[in-house]
Amino acid sequence: MKCVFEGCKHQTNVYGTFATHKHRKHTPHTSQDFKPGIISELPKEALDFETSEEDGGHSGANYEGSNTNAHYEEEDGSNVIVEYIVSLLMKLESVHNVSVRCIDELVDDLHFIASSAPISSVKSVIVSHFQKNNQTIDDTFVTSLVEDLCKSNPLTAALSSADPLSSSFKRQQYYKEKSEVVEPVEYVLEPNEKRSFQYIPILQSLIQILGKENLREKVLSKEQNKSSTKYESYQDGTIYKENSFYSEELRITLVLYVDEFEVCNPLGTSRKKHKITAVYWVFDNIPHSQLCILGPFM
Repeated sequence: MKCVFEGCKHQTNVYGTFATHKHRKHTPHTSQDFKPGIISELPKEALDFETSEEDGGHSGANYEGSNTNAHYEEEDGSNVIVEYIVSLLMKLESVHNVSVRCIDELVDDLHFIASSAPISSVKSVIVSHFQKNNQTIDDTFVTSLVEDLCKSNPLTAALSSADPLSSSFKRQQYYKEKSEVVEPVEYVLEPNEKRSFQYIPILQSLIQILGKENLREKVLSKEQNKSSTKYESYQDGTIYKENSFYSEELRITLVLYVDEFEVCNPLGTSRKKHKITAVYWVFDNIPHSQLCILGPFM
């Protein structure tokens, strides 16, 4: 493999060697330092698609909401804050693999910070404001007012013991209600040997995917803009095009692939005893340049 940076003649067939070379010779770097042809830009429609996905395609995707002003115009501000907290906790658990115990401790600490920690500082601000305007106010009244303000804080309310984010069980229930999760169904193959398999319903998943208007538009645009001069997938081949089943009307196409993996140490005594076969599928009706986008529909 040749070095991808402009003006460098380094070559190696070991990735670790290349990584070390890049760190020593090309750090820091920008996209302008690469050789021509290394970086290719996505089509404009792909970028628009990614942006729309990040703005939210279903209720679970709203946790990504980047258009804060639009949310505040349409919803109560407290709900928006709760959704951002939910988004943060979901990312910590599912993306960054933070343990449930750590998240529980984080929730407790955030609740303390929002409800108790700011009392003295908020109280001093209120007293100072009245003093600047030559107004006198009872200390008991100020204390009661500050406590009520801290308790009414949406962050405090969302993380209190009575609310849906206070424990792992409540969070899971909240995620399922708000994110439209398609849960797996267990099918028992051999009850005596306790053999079963988990199936995530494809039809329900497709209903959710095609329930988004922007995705339906991408499916139709791909069907209308098929290339006749270059090969991008098997759908550009002669066999696929000449098959009457696919040429009569728009069909939903799924690409299936299988993988096997060990859930235990593959070098230990449990090898080959706990092997799992997984069957994955990819929705192939959208442009291939967008299949790599990690949006909420995947």
